[in-house]
Amino acid sequence: MRDMLREELQSTSGTESLAITFLDAEEDLPGEYEPGKYLVDKFGLRDDSLHYRSSRGSGQGYLLRRGVLRNKIVWIKGLGVDDAQVWERFCAGWNISTLDEGLFVIEDRTSETSVPQNLTIIDYAECVDEYSVQLFNGLTLNSQEFDSYKMVWKRYVAALMTSLCGSDVEVAHELVWSHDLRKEDAYVAITTMVDSGIFDSRGHGSFGHVLNVARRGDKATIDERIWAAQLEVLFPMIERERLLIVEKLSDSISPLIDGGRIEQHGDKLTSLEDVELGTLVYLMNCDQDGVRVLDVKEKGLRDRIFLLRKCRNHLAHHRCCGMDQVSQLLNS
Repeated sequence: MRDMLREELQSTSGTESLAITFLDAEEDLPGEYEPGKYLVDKFGLRDDSLHYRSSRGSGQGYLLRRGVLRNKIVWIKGLGVDDAQVWERFCAGWNISTLDEGLFVIEDRTSETSVPQNLTIIDYAECVDEYSVQLFNGLTLNSQEFDSYKMVWKRYVAALMTSLCGSDVEVAHELVWSHDLRKEDAYVAITTMVDSGIFDSRGHGSFGHVLNVARRGDKATIDERIWAAQLEVLFPMIERERLLIVEKLSDSISPLIDGGRIEQHGDKLTSLEDVELGTLVYLMNCDQDGVRVLDVKEKGLRDRIFLLRKCRNHLAHHRCCGMDQVSQLLNS
C-alpha cells in the first residue's frame, strides 16, 4: 500500500517532487526522543542540528524556517498509544502554507487516541473492508504465477486468506506465495510463518491478529476462521452438486416420492429438490426384500454422495473439513 501511494504521488502533477520517507517506530526511533530534535538530526544539515533548541519557542517553527523537511513526506508506522499522541501533538503545530514545506502521515492503530481537530483523518476501516481485502486476495491469485490453480481453488484460497488474515493483506500475500494451500494445512502454514521470523514484529498489538493467534497456539480460533471460509465457498458448492445428483437420479427417486416412501424429519417428501444427502445415503443403504431401495450402480457416484454428506455434516455442525476432504471436493 505504501509503495503504491509513493508511485501515485510521483506520477501526479504537483506532488511528483515529494519524496516519502518511511519510519518504523520499533526499528528507527530511539528509546527516548523529542520529535523536533529527532527530525532535525535525521533530515537537517549539521548546522541545523547544532543550532536547534527545543526550549526556544516552537520546534516546528524552527524546522520550517530552515526548510528541514522541504519536499519530504515523513510517514511513521508502528507507533504505540503514547508515541502516537506525541507525534499527533507535534503535527497539530506543523502549520504550513504549501505542500512542499513538508508533510506527515502518522499511522495510529489505536481507537482511544483523541486526535487534534486540525489534522486530516483517513480511517482505514472506512476505506478498506472485508470485501476489498477479498478482492485483493483474488487479484493476487489471478496472477500468472497461480495459473496452475483451478478456479474453484482460487475462490477457496482467496476466501481462506481473507478469513484467516483479516485486513493484513501483507501476511495474506506472503502466506499464499510461500505455501501451497491446496496441499498444506492452513494452521501448519501460519505457524510455519511465525517460526520463520519474517513478521516477528507484526501483530503483537492486536489480540485477534492471525500471527498473534498462532503465537498463542490458539488452534481453535484458526479453525473457526478456516470453517468460516469453508462455509462461504464449500457449502454452496455441496448444495449445488446435491441438486445435480438428485436430478441425475430422478428416474429412480421420483417413483419413491410419488409412492410416499421417502420421509425426512418425520414428514413425507413431495419434492425432488428437497431430497437431502443424508436421505440419499439412507436409501442407498436400505434393503427391502433384498433389493436396494435406491440402487446407484456407479461406484464413483456412490463415493461422491458419501463424501458430500460427510463434508456437509461437518460444516453444518461447526467443524472444519480436513485437507483430504477439501482436496477431493475441489479436485474432482
